[in-house]
Amino acid sequence: MSLYQLIYCSRSTDLSEQDITRILEASKRNNPKDFITGMLMFDSSRFLQLLEGPRSKITQRFTAISQDTRHTDVELIHAGPADFRLFSDWAMHYAASRGALSDLTTPFYTSGSFDPASMTISAITQMCKDRAAYNIAQAA
Repeated sequence: MSLYQLIYCSRSTDLSEQDITRILEASKRNNPKDFITGMLMFDSSRFLQLLEGPRSKITQRFTAISQDTRHTDVELIHAGPADFRLFSDWAMHYAASRGALSDLTTPFYTSGSFDPASMTISAITQMCKDRAAYNIAQAA
């Protein structure tokens, strides 16, 4: 199985915390059977998601995600082969990009706010890795 990585961003429609919980529950239930891992960031108006797994499964998942009415303006930032998984321990890791963890994300902002479409791929992956490492340290 060759590893594939996809990063996209989008604007949310009017979502509640319950909506986010349902999205994460579905990801945690469905991703393992498709060998998909990744991270979802959300700041109450924008999504940023990094997915990794088999290309065919990532393509299928992104097609479904693109048609989801809970968000609009879906923009593909990156799609291509990956040498290794960034999030091998998570079916889907979640991090809100506001609140106590915002100090970990703001150094990566190029426009002064959470605007994934303006960020470089390396900044996005580093930000995601930093957020994941922070959450692991807090859980320990």
